[in-house]
Amino acid sequence: MQQALVQISQLVEFMPSSTPTVDLRNNVVVNASTPNGTGFAIAYRRSSTTLTSYAAASNNNDFYAGTPSAANLTFFTTAQTQFKQLGEDKTFVSPRDGGSVSENPPFVNVTTAPYDLHLSTSIATELEIWWSSWSWHY
Repeated sequence: MQQALVQISQLVEFMPSSTPTVDLRNNVVVNASTPNGTGFAIAYRRSSTTLTSYAAASNNNDFYAGTPSAANLTFFTTAQTQFKQLGEDKTFVSPRDGGSVSENPPFVNVTTAPYDLHLSTSIATELEIWWSSWSWHY
């Protein structure tokens, strides 16, 4: 899965089994939902703590699930393995995601149709550095 752009108001979830290997590079994953009750807003959820199906080359992603808190998590596998800060996640999944970030992308328009998921050029962001260096393949 490369160069995909996802913004949804529900849980963003990748639940691979032992196959295939998930290779996440250059993705923007935004979970803008508001957790209700004991719920969570999670940017990246896996079905297990086993990382053999998460490619070592996975990198340069933006995992954002709101302001870090007990309910807003960048990474979740089980009740015992959940991270509020991307730095904690990076330690757990290393060497994966060493260049990944957690920021709310300044999209041009996410409120009314037609939506415009281009990055606003008037707001400095870590993503604009990536995007200017990506070579796009369609």
